[in-house]
Amino acid sequence: WPNQVEITVHERIPVVEWDDGDLTWWLSSDGIAFLGRGAFPGEVRVETEEPLLEVTSDPLEPVVAPSYIEAAVLLKGPLPEIEVLYADREHGLSFLDPHGWRVYFGSDGDMVEKVRAYQFLVEHITAQGVQPLMVSVEDPRAPFYSLQRQRQ
Repeated sequence: WPNQVEITVHERIPVVEWDDGDLTWWLSSDGIAFLGRGAFPGEVRVETEEPLLEVTSDPLEPVVAPSYIEAAVLLKGPLPEIEVLYADREHGLSFLDPHGWRVYFGSDGDMVEKVRAYQFLVEHITAQGVQPLMVSVEDPRAPFYSLQRQRQ
């Protein structure tokens, strides 16, 4: 028998702080959740109105798709004005633009392309002096904005 044991430890690093209603979770890039313990510099903050994470008894099972985490991180980079991202089942990720409107990005797809589409749309909107209630680039090939509240 060998008298040596080799152990390799891989630390999960939180990249998203997710407020899922009752609890605040830290999420690693692979979608694994662990309870948050204070502030962690540099992480993206996501809030929800209703719980979205699928937490099970298996602590190593992802609670959200890694692509969702990647999307949140990718949005925060080129849009530093984002303080908090919001998540919901219908529209995915969104944020409140400093101009006063809500911007919806969805939860997957090419976030870099969506950011470009959003920045182009903002230039168009501000040049026309329009004040929309919401802007959607969930489909970057067909971005749109709404001037009136949509009926539920």
